[in-house]
Amino acid sequence: MLYSTAAAIRCPTHMKSLRRRYVRVPGPFDGWRVGLVNTPVTIYDLSDGGCFVQTSEEAPPPGRHIVLKITLPGESGIHFKGETVYVRDRVGFAVSFVDVPAESSDRLQRSLLRLRGLLGDGEPGPGMMPLCPRCRDAAVSPLGMAASTLSWFSCDECEHVWAAREPAPATEVAVPAAAPRSQASTRGSKQILIADDDGGVLGVLEEGLAGYRVLTARDVAEAWTLGHGAPLDLLITDYLMPDGTGEELITKLREAHPSLKVIILTGHERMLEDEGFAWWRTERHLTKPCSMAEIRASVMDLIGSP
Repeated sequence: MLYSTAAAIRCPTHMKSLRRRYVRVPGPFDGWRVGLVNTPVTIYDLSDGGCFVQTSEEAPPPGRHIVLKITLPGESGIHFKGETVYVRDRVGFAVSFVDVPAESSDRLQRSLLRLRGLLGDGEPGPGMMPLCPRCRDAAVSPLGMAASTLSWFSCDECEHVWAAREPAPATEVAVPAAAPRSQASTRGSKQILIADDDGGVLGVLEEGLAGYRVLTARDVAEAWTLGHGAPLDLLITDYLMPDGTGEELITKLREAHPSLKVIILTGHERMLEDEGFAWWRTERHLTKPCSMAEIRASVMDLIGSP
């Protein structure tokens, strides 16, 4: 640790176990605690399991769930949901990451490998050579197409073999105002944009909302690219995605669509309630897991039938 009082701090047993399990990079790194007002913080002892946070604001109590945005070399900002493990008065607080989206985990591990000198700037980055989905190791070998439409990979560490999903469209590519037929169904006249980093959730919602025109996105950037120039009646969004939050997406899209209706579909309801976000209380929200019948009823209530 790089802060001056670190030598006098004794870590609880839980944090000692985290130290043994994860390789930690000292820092410091810039970050923010995402809240009513995003508060600047400084990040130390960063690993793919958690970090230590210094802040001028009051530290959240142990057990509190928070959202951190951390800026790392080569990354504009990665969002994490964390749980406060312990607090050290006038020093800071330790955070354990929970429910980390796969893309956020990939971006973090790539950055940590680069910071440790184990991955050069010219080597494959996130979205080019994936981490092993089983053991999260970076020693991955491409196997080619293997007579399929997807790229296959094997892990040199645990020997797991898997097919990578097709990459999401690049965010800088211009999208026409009318969504392509492959993205939007021609049935119905009302259009819904769904943003969630979980491809399984996107598939279930797209099928369950048959009759509406549906666009799907895996993160904030892709959702903005698809939605800001297209006619939209409703946004269904997760709260925490690799490159931002549902709140940020709602704010950006309402600049283009002031009357846009919103449903927040999230598993982080307790954290959002604890933080007391005003915007959260004013938006329609459902807690994961919920039934397709509940979702469709909310959609019908907000925008009517297709």
